[in-house]
Amino acid sequence: MATTTQRERIATLESAIDAHDREHELLERLWTQRLIAIEDRLANIEEALQTRLGAPLSNARLSKRDVGLASGSAALATIAWLLLEQLGALAARGG
Repeated sequence: MATTTQRERIATLESAIDAHDREHELLERLWTQRLIAIEDRLANIEEALQTRLGAPLSNARLSKRDVGLASGSAALATIAWLLLEQLGALAARGG
């Protein structure tokens, strides 16, 4: 059985930590772009409604925080749904 040295284990852990950090950075950039796209779509919808109604809508607008909370909640719900699907599939295979 091959054993690894302490330096090899440390290098492996450092590599895993770096990969994890890069993944978080990528996800943060991805969600930022998604939120920007959502904000742009909402602005376009608001503009279209103002044009059709012929009157400005109220000054109340969604803040980036509101959109972020909604998107984050949707992401968590999606993750929970996928997890439940996987657990259901595992349960179906097991018994």
